[in-house]
Amino acid sequence: MEPNKRDIYSHLREKLHKCLMGKRYLVVIDDIWNNKAWDYLKVVFPDNNNGSRLLVTSRHKRVALHAKSNGLIHQLRYLTDEESWELLHKKVFYGNDFPDVITVPGMQIARNCHGLPLAVVVIAGVLAKEPVIKNTWQRISQRRSMDTLALSLNHLPSHLRDCFLYLGSFPEDYRFGVPRLICLWIAQGFIQEVENQSLEETAKDYLMELVDINLVVIQDRKFNGAIKTFSVHDVLRELSMEIATKERFCTQVIGWDICIIAPFKTCRIFIGHDTKLRSLLPFYSYSYESYIIHKCSRSWRLLTVLDLKQCPLKYFPDEISLLIGLKYLAIWNDNRDFQSTICDLRSLQTLIIESNSSNLLMLSCTISNLVNLRHLWSRRAIICPPLQMLLMNLQTISNVVLVDGPKRWVKYFPCVKKLSCFFNPDWNKIYDLHCSIKRLASDFLLH
Repeated sequence: MEPNKRDIYSHLREKLHKCLMGKRYLVVIDDIWNNKAWDYLKVVFPDNNNGSRLLVTSRHKRVALHAKSNGLIHQLRYLTDEESWELLHKKVFYGNDFPDVITVPGMQIARNCHGLPLAVVVIAGVLAKEPVIKNTWQRISQRRSMDTLALSLNHLPSHLRDCFLYLGSFPEDYRFGVPRLICLWIAQGFIQEVENQSLEETAKDYLMELVDINLVVIQDRKFNGAIKTFSVHDVLRELSMEIATKERFCTQVIGWDICIIAPFKTCRIFIGHDTKLRSLLPFYSYSYESYIIHKCSRSWRLLTVLDLKQCPLKYFPDEISLLIGLKYLAIWNDNRDFQSTICDLRSLQTLIIESNSSNLLMLSCTISNLVNLRHLWSRRAIICPPLQMLLMNLQTISNVVLVDGPKRWVKYFPCVKKLSCFFNPDWNKIYDLHCSIKRLASDFLLH
C-alpha cells in the first residue's frame, strides 16, 4: 500500500474507533476475503459490552471460522430447484405472466444451475434477450451448469465479449475504476465508433450492457448515479480466464522471469490473436526497469498499453519513444522535468503521471504533437506552456495550473469536457472561466 494511502486508512480507523466508543452499534461488513483483512478491521470496533453486533459475510468458510470468536456462523445453503425457478422467473419476467409452454424447459434450466444463485442470475440475463419460445428455452435447457454460464459469454456480441474477457485477467476481487478501464478498452480497440457519440460514451454503453446481463457487479456510484467502480464474480472471472487462455486472447504468467518479477508475484500480459505482445499491466511493484527498457526497444515494439506505475523510473528511457503504436502510457515520475520524448508517441490517447512529488511539472511545448491525446491525468500540478497547435481531441485534464487565467486554456483545449485546475482566486478570472466552460459535461473542480 502506498504511504499516503496507509496514512489515510490509519486516520479513518482511528476516527471510526473513537466514534463508536461507548455506543451501541450494528455494523455490516460485506465480503471479507481473507483472515488478514479481518484482523486489520476488527480492532476498529470497540467491545463496549452493551450488545453491539458485527455482521460479516465472506465467500470463504475459513474466514468465518477465523472471525467467529464467540459468534454464530450461518452458512448459506444452495437454492432448491423450486427457489431457482422462482428466481429465474423473477429475473426474466419481473414477476409477470409467461407462456405455459416454457415452464418445463424453464424448470430444467433452473435445475441445471445446481442451486447457485449466480448461475441463475446470469442465465436469466441471456434469456431476457431471447425470444420467449419453447424451442429456444429447450435448447438452453440441454446445457450443464458451467455450460450455462459459458452460454452467457457465447451469446455476447464480439465487441462485448472482448471487453468482458479482458476483465478476467485482472486479479481476483479487483475493483475496476471506470475511467481507467474505458481508456484501456479504447486503447485495445474494443470500442466501435458510433455516429454522433464519443468512444468514451460508447464504452459506457458497453459497460451498462454488461451490468444489465449480470456479468459485472456495481460496487460504487458517483454522486450523480454514474458507475464509479465495479467487480467481476470470481466464478465468472475463472470462466473468462479459461476461455481467454484457450482462445489465446490473453495469457497470465505467474512468477514471470525472476529478473523482473519477484517469485510468487503475478504479472498480466495481454496478447493479440497473432501472439505479439500488445499490453503489459503489472499489478505488483518491481524495480528492474532495465529489462523493460530492453524489451521495449527489441521485442515489444507492438505494445499499445504500457503501465509502469509500479516501476518507478529514475529517468524516462528514449527506448519507450520507439513504441509508435502506444496508445496508453502510465508512468511514475518524481523528476522535476517532463520527458519531452513522450511527445514522440503520436498514437498516444491516454497519459497518466503518478508521483509523490509536490513540485510543479512543466509540460513540454511539443505536447501538442500528441494529436490523438484524449486524457491527461497527473497527480502533480502541471503547467502548460504556449503550445504549437491546439489539442483538439483532449477531453480530460487534471491538476492543470491556469497561470494566465482561463482564456489561454480555452484557446489550447477547446473541446475538453472534464477539468480540474488551479489558479489564483481572482473573481474576474473565475467569471471568465465560467463563461468559457460550457462544454464541460461534469465534475468541474476549482482548487
